[in-house]
Amino acid sequence: MKRPFLLLLICVVLSLGDFVYGSFSLWPLLDYQEEEGTKKLEILGPLLFWEKGPKGVQWGLRPFVSGSSEEGKDRIDFLYPLGRFEERENGWKFFFFPFLKAYSDEDQNFFSFFTFFWGHKETGETYGGIFPFYGAMDLSEGKRREFLLWPFFGATYERDFTVYKFFWPFFKIYEGEIQGLDVWPFFSHRKSNSKGSAGFILWPFYIWRKKDTDLGPFSLKAYFPFYARLETPFSQSDFLLPPFLYHQRKHLEGSERFELWPFWALDKNELKIWPLWRHLEKEGKKRNWILWPLYSYGFDSSESSTWETERFFTLWHKEEKGAGKEYRTTVFWPFFRLKQDGGGIYFTLPSLIPLEDEGVQRNITPLLSFVEYKEDTKGFCFDLGWGLLTVKRKGEKTSFKVAFLAEGEFQRGHKHLRFLLRLFGLKKDPDKRWRIRVFDFF
Repeated sequence: MKRPFLLLLICVVLSLGDFVYGSFSLWPLLDYQEEEGTKKLEILGPLLFWEKGPKGVQWGLRPFVSGSSEEGKDRIDFLYPLGRFEERENGWKFFFFPFLKAYSDEDQNFFSFFTFFWGHKETGETYGGIFPFYGAMDLSEGKRREFLLWPFFGATYERDFTVYKFFWPFFKIYEGEIQGLDVWPFFSHRKSNSKGSAGFILWPFYIWRKKDTDLGPFSLKAYFPFYARLETPFSQSDFLLPPFLYHQRKHLEGSERFELWPFWALDKNELKIWPLWRHLEKEGKKRNWILWPLYSYGFDSSESSTWETERFFTLWHKEEKGAGKEYRTTVFWPFFRLKQDGGGIYFTLPSLIPLEDEGVQRNITPLLSFVEYKEDTKGFCFDLGWGLLTVKRKGEKTSFKVAFLAEGEFQRGHKHLRFLLRLFGLKKDPDKRWRIRVFDFF
């Protein structure tokens, strides 16, 4: 009974907005706005919402479910971030963590529910199983896994070798391009013409690995917990009581690095004395901090973009430039978040979850933002208390609204005030006196 009544209420309000009001408020129960091709309805503040504009439609019952529909993309969130359904032109995907996952595209399908899973590859072959009894799963790049009464038996099939596992993780047998045997944790030896050799004795006390490549030999020897050495064609690294004492010598640069992790590090690019001071500077990258985590600074650049972040405890500022655009974000957690995007400004207070993720911005942020301010090249909009007080300006038109008690519009000498659901109002045109209007709907 409740659902048909709610749908009827929405239809009535939309009809009133279209033909009578253009906007309608029974704050905090209901608020409807229509402006420049965008229609927006909110019921019980930000809890239930519906919005239709040039970019598509959004709707939801926060924080339980919400959806958006844009050209070529439909998305529904369930108890965000636990569940999501998303559909695009080339396929769809759905998950509800940790119980259900499914996706389908032009090449393959996959479905899993608890420990049951099923799918088929682009070749049309199918796979599936019920863990831990029996199953086979095809992964990317020709990789396949099988199991039978896991951990009693399992197998991994790569393109050029196979690994058989018995009573995982204790016994492994390698066949094909890689050959060898693991008896964990006592002994392991694996050898390959292309991947080199590796093994251990009484893991993790002695581990070794060696590989020859076109660039030169790579080798690792570790005598845990006392000493380890890593050698590459470019450098030699020695660890004493790994990972605490570290020394690296770079052959090509002729430079060295010394480190007492995590307290001290020194090389030609960096000096770190944790938590007092750090300075790192090299091509395309810069890092500074003082009394970590009190103050920190970071800078990264590439051929197309740059990122710069400065943080003072819970106050941080981030700038990003690239592709002809510039973004600035300032966050003073948990108080406010200010984002500047080209000619636009977006401000929220408080800002308990200052993430720019689409799901957070649609499902959670509106519930927590008591003050909201938006500005673009056309004007601005200020909202206090989820519609209790709103002030807008678009071009030469300025308007305000105080719940359902009062509202006003001002433009080029025209002044129009309405009170108590527009039951009466005051209007003044240029060079004319104020006029009293009853049932001032239009």
